[in-house]
Amino acid sequence: MTQEDLQVLKRLVAAATPGPWCMNNDIYLRSSFIRATPGDDAFACLHVENHEHDAAFIAAARVTVPVLIAEVEKLRIQLAAARIEIAAYTALMTLCPTCGGSGEVDSGGVTPWGVGVDVTCPTCNGTGKAYDDLRQPTA
Repeated sequence: MTQEDLQVLKRLVAAATPGPWCMNNDIYLRSSFIRATPGDDAFACLHVENHEHDAAFIAAARVTVPVLIAEVEKLRIQLAAARIEIAAYTALMTLCPTCGGSGEVDSGGVTPWGVGVDVTCPTCNGTGKAYDDLRQPTA
């Protein structure tokens, strides 16, 4: 269901008669009537073979559809947040813990002019990754 689909449903809910709705069956007319409240004039009448079940579904939808829309929106927000957390965790977990992803570590030595000397990280062999392409530890 797209965001546009949800917006269409929200507009339909907003334009519909306020609920909850109820339904009544007329066994003599073999029909079901959908009403905003018991005793109101019917605003829908079904004369189909499965009218009792169809009318019950339509009446229940007035209350259920807004709840389902809210649940979809809430779950989409939670999913987006989870994706951000997973991406951050994955980024941290893929960096070599020894060199922090640089591929080099300090050798402890210095050049004659006093600059530290970096060497290839022995843990990741200079890749900067904690795992190889098969998700196996590099060391």
